[in-house]
Amino acid sequence: MGLLVYREIIVPSLYAAPVVLAAEVPRDYWMSVSMGDTRVGFVHVRSDPEMRERVPGSRINLTVRLALSLFGQNANLLLSGEAWRSSDNTAAVFDFDIASGEHEMRIEGKLDDGTLDARLHTAGEETPFTFPVDSQLLFGGGMGAGAVDLPILEPGEEVYINSFDPTTMSMGKARIHCERIDTVPAAGEMVQARVYAVSMGGITTRAWVTEEQETVRAETPFGLLLTKTNPEEAMRPLEGGERASLVQSLSVQPKGLSAAVGLQRMRFRISGLPEDLTLPEDEYQKKIEAGVYEITPPATVEARTGAPLEGGEREALLASDPLVTSDNPQIVAAAGEAVRSADTDLERAMNLYRWVYDNIDKVPIISVPSALDVLRTRQGDCNEHTVLFTAMARAAGVPCRIVIGLVYSDTLGGFGYHAWPEVYADGWLPMDPTLGQPIADATHIKLLTGSIEKWTGLVNYIGRVEMEILEADPGETHAELP
Repeated sequence: MGLLVYREIIVPSLYAAPVVLAAEVPRDYWMSVSMGDTRVGFVHVRSDPEMRERVPGSRINLTVRLALSLFGQNANLLLSGEAWRSSDNTAAVFDFDIASGEHEMRIEGKLDDGTLDARLHTAGEETPFTFPVDSQLLFGGGMGAGAVDLPILEPGEEVYINSFDPTTMSMGKARIHCERIDTVPAAGEMVQARVYAVSMGGITTRAWVTEEQETVRAETPFGLLLTKTNPEEAMRPLEGGERASLVQSLSVQPKGLSAAVGLQRMRFRISGLPEDLTLPEDEYQKKIEAGVYEITPPATVEARTGAPLEGGEREALLASDPLVTSDNPQIVAAAGEAVRSADTDLERAMNLYRWVYDNIDKVPIISVPSALDVLRTRQGDCNEHTVLFTAMARAAGVPCRIVIGLVYSDTLGGFGYHAWPEVYADGWLPMDPTLGQPIADATHIKLLTGSIEKWTGLVNYIGRVEMEILEADPGETHAELP
């Protein structure tokens, strides 16, 4: 959820400032962020014309505040930063910070001469990354529709443009399609705007953009709404108890039999998804018939199964990336301390499970998780636990992959979106160091497998999943690992 907030609200806001720079008119606008009928924060963007090295452009200052409820606990997010973009959108410099609780991250970079050169700062460490780009570049999600000097599209017309997604550190193509011309309220008046559907990485966001290329409204696919407002309204304090529960609003309430934590086998029917979107199958999650799946995790760690890993597959499951920094000396040292004298991959995985579960406080966070930052703060929710566990496992030489899906929660009375790791130790073993399950129970429904670049694919499921539990077998409780 933190990734989606970051991708669809924060980064796009940075690049959604008006860029019709010929008039060289400073702009200052505010947007209220709400979820349903509840205000949860604001976005403030100021844009001023500025020449840099004789190149005309615009300096953009950004402040974002969000206040949400996660599992009954308050979670706050603050982002502030500055960027400069050239008038032709071929050059840019950006530098901004994001903080939630004790977690802090800084991203800075420069787009110049067809290359995006950036650095991620977290936990006192710097991770560089570079991408080649062609001509104009779109950053982030839907609000970025106003961030490039596009020709004004008529309903039915569309264009494709290069896009960089900071949440996945990857390049791709964004499809910008003009759906219609609409009249919407904005800061107390009705304005005419073109409705652009911006599709990027399987996620579609809608933005209402005026003739002056000012975004006055944006809707994310998971329920957050941005609307243009005035400073007084945007900064008005949230009233007592006025915090939207992001997790509760996105939970899946099943029909049929009751679920429970610790199930050893669960058969369920899933519906509401497009025909081409099916759940992955593996050693423990099997498709029984159309729309019906069964999950049966290994009864014991000795019962794990899985085909031997090939060279390339094993290498990928041990690799480091900007957020799962398994080759970082701090991560390597922590992994060495955790595994101690363990002789096998299974023993190392069990020791890592205990270490992460015991040493990371369970605190809901709205963040883009970095293994180094989690190691520093020693707190977080499932994303933080999973990213750190994965980095430490890989550092210890244990192949590990990240799984994103649904899990049953007594607090929600239903299924919430969740992340957990799977290790390969002469067979696959799903573990959950967040919930304290050395063998993840049968309520863990896998939707996606992969590193952070896969995570935003959750949007394809959010708000669509319908579930009926057909069989729920408690079996015998998994024994704690020795």
